[in-house]
Amino acid sequence: MPDGAAILSVRVKKTARPICDFEAVDNQEDYKSGTCHVTWRILEPGDGAVLQIIYAGSARQDPKLAGAVEGQRDGIVVEQYNLNYRRTAIEDFVPMSRLRPIIVFLLISFLLFFLAIRTHANTPAAKELAKAKAAAAKHLAELQKRTVPASPLFWLLFAGAGVCFAIAVVLLISGARVGPPFGW
Repeated sequence: MPDGAAILSVRVKKTARPICDFEAVDNQEDYKSGTCHVTWRILEPGDGAVLQIIYAGSARQDPKLAGAVEGQRDGIVVEQYNLNYRRTAIEDFVPMSRLRPIIVFLLISFLLFFLAIRTHANTPAAKELAKAKAAAAKHLAELQKRTVPASPLFWLLFAGAGVCFAIAVVLLISGARVGPPFGW
């Protein structure tokens, strides 16, 4: 724990698989010195555990994970987290060693995507389709300019709609009120 703060309690809240048999070693002497040992039966890629550690110290520094694993050349791999400025949430930290390749691969993917679109646009089939679309758009514009004379039925329905609208407006304007709201 930061600054050797005493550990008050440790609880394994969740494990990836029961077969992992992940446990926190309950040793009060270690807890007093701010150390908690953990054991497990088997850990394979994707396995892990969530520990709840309550300790008597400040939250200004993060706890550290240290140790060695037999047969594991790289030892313990630690994912780092930074508390945000309000120190209420944990955000993943992406190291620069991973950020640069991510940016490079994103740029390469955009470049390849752009080249694929440009190459496809220059194929004979794509050019023929573009010509057909242009001709269809021109024909549609011509059709939209055309008009058709209105039929007598259209004018009759249109006039009926106008009369109904006018009656509704007159009724709305000339409606006599009978006292306060709701006529009471």
